[in-house]
Amino acid sequence: MDKKLIESLKQNIKLYRSDIEKASSLEDKGDIQRIANIADSLVSALESNDMDLAKQKLGGFSRSVSDSYCIQPPSFKALAQDVARVKSIVI
Repeated sequence: MDKKLIESLKQNIKLYRSDIEKASSLEDKGDIQRIANIADSLVSALESNDMDLAKQKLGGFSRSVSDSYCIQPPSFKALAQDVARVKSIVI
């Protein structure tokens, strides 16, 4: 897996997590936190070269995002772009 992509994904997860405080409700914060956690586990799967687990995490990311798309902070765009790049490689 492309190390630059993994590093970019890690950086964008950090930026995304920093936007949690900007969420308007505890439920929104929870949704954002859940997406960040899934992205973290995707990074772990990529670092261990476990592509089956990475595919599962990509599916979980997509499901979680679709449930809370309207509350996403601005930092989500960069995170989503990195996840899409991973998806194009893994699947």
